[in-house]
Amino acid sequence: MADLDVYEVEVNGYPATLQLSADDAKARGLKDSDKVGGRKAAAAPKNKAAAAPANKAATA
Repeated sequence: MADLDVYEVEVNGYPATLQLSADDAKARGLKDSDKVGGRKAAAAPKNKAAAAPANKAATA
């Protein structure tokens, strides 16, 4: 199986992320500068849920 690289491109005005082999990328005119490289995954959001009150009826 061919190694796939990740490319960020614009399709019909919208950003798109593609996984393509080197041959497919070359056929579509993509360059190495279009590759996504060295990006870190986004940090998971912190839990925004508030702690439950001790007596819910008293807070209403």
